[in-house]
Amino acid sequence: MKTFIKILKITALVVSVACVLFVLYIFVILNLLFSSDTPEGCDPSMPTSACDYIDEKFEKELQNLPPVAALPSLEKRPVFWLGEKRFAGGAEFDYLYVKDEFGVWLRYEDGGSDDFLLQKDMPERYYGYDEIDRSPDLDWVKRELGYYRYGIYDISLFENEAKIFSQTAYKVVRKFIGFIKDGTGYGYALLFASGEVVRKFIGFFNLHSMRGTSFAAPQGTEENLNAISELQTPLADFPQKQNYSALGWADKPEAKGYVGDEIAKKLARNIFEIKGEGWRQTIHINSSAKDIKVICGDEICLALAFDESEFNRCDNDAPHTTIYTLNLKQKFSDFSTLSSENFNYVKLGNKYTLDDVESFKIVLSRFRYIEGYNKGREITDYEVILRNSEGEQVNEICRNEIKRARSRLR
Repeated sequence: MKTFIKILKITALVVSVACVLFVLYIFVILNLLFSSDTPEGCDPSMPTSACDYIDEKFEKELQNLPPVAALPSLEKRPVFWLGEKRFAGGAEFDYLYVKDEFGVWLRYEDGGSDDFLLQKDMPERYYGYDEIDRSPDLDWVKRELGYYRYGIYDISLFENEAKIFSQTAYKVVRKFIGFIKDGTGYGYALLFASGEVVRKFIGFFNLHSMRGTSFAAPQGTEENLNAISELQTPLADFPQKQNYSALGWADKPEAKGYVGDEIAKKLARNIFEIKGEGWRQTIHINSSAKDIKVICGDEICLALAFDESEFNRCDNDAPHTTIYTLNLKQKFSDFSTLSSENFNYVKLGNKYTLDDVESFKIVLSRFRYIEGYNKGREITDYEVILRNSEGEQVNEICRNEIKRARSRLR
């Protein structure tokens, strides 16, 4: 009996010590998370470089690069994009022009936007802007350098076909490490000759990356990049920023259904002629899908993008068709993924292809989750119904965890 009591006492002592150590551990962690001091000289309400992580050796190497020659004074002209990537990363533009066999396209800065055909021929006088992106891997920049972003760009400017300027630009964005109680904060970037550096946030409430101050190198780079950006001028009457056209969510009061049965004219795999309310526009859809079909109604167009190489969006490893919509109320709006929890993607029936789809109907329906984390939950969502010329539905819901809970609403 005495031995048993002794064992209980020892066990109780061990448990007590473990509890104390656990409490101390939690205290240390909480202290690190919630008791961080603001770096000396940093005012989080007005962030400066004092609030950023700075690798002095790294930044000194960039700052010691030989200064670059200033870009000569130039008149404004349309600036065309010549680079291999979708958009520029060195000089900053709201939009650029792209030329191909169809003509001159307008491309907005938004990485996922579509292109819009403006005219057939090149203007008489223009600039071409080219970049070779030699930036290191972003994960390496954040992990090894401790910066938010670091870009290196070999940039060239052409007047029509003749090169008139080139340099290497280093663009740096630091990581913010100031103490911000509400978890928000802003920094700035460092800009160096054809390269970019961004610092990493390691402060209160957000131990992952937050943008800090920025700079460019070598000396004179920031002025040159700004001067190149300011050369851009409109070729036609279009909004400087792209119109937003995505449909609202299905659970909003203004949500409603849509129908359409007019097949849009297809000029190439992903190029279509769209007719809106008093306007006509040729749009280059930014999709690499194998096959695309566009069907329009009075208010929206529906783009169906089928890619048999993509299997991860539907259950049962079924190839999927992505659903995009275009609001026809205004030009220069791009196709956006349908705002739906379950109908961003659909599955065509085994015996059907996109060629069979002749019309669409989008309705509001009630759905119930029958398995998974949300089991038993009901939601209002868009339901996309695709029909062939015989009126037969040719698509299926490609998610196994939901089913229609009741009759369609509207």
